[in-house]
Amino acid sequence: MKKAVAILLIAVMALGLLACTPEKENEPAEKADGIVGTWEGSGDRFTFNSDGTGTWAEGRNADGTFGEGAPIRYTIDGNVLTIDEEETCTFSVDGDTLILNFFGVDQTFTRK
Repeated sequence: MKKAVAILLIAVMALGLLACTPEKENEPAEKADGIVGTWEGSGDRFTFNSDGTGTWAEGRNADGTFGEGAPIRYTIDGNVLTIDEEETCTFSVDGDTLILNFFGVDQTFTRK
């Protein structure tokens, strides 16, 4: 009987320790529900790499293509995307559609 109680106490303590494992903040992109890739909208193109880097090309060229884009670093916390520690928006991914909401305005992007 004492062994059964001891085993039960050890199991409860082990589960308690596992439950207290700290959560990681600002998960890398691979945890971001498919945001990794290149996304094009009407005026911008984002490329999000799995290591938290990428590019942001603002505005299309006269021929409708995008330039190389500026390098960015980004983090994700839940559904909040922060670019270069200053631009923050919420996001959602549904298949090949990415919706970024900057300042209450949804912008839709398609995976390329």
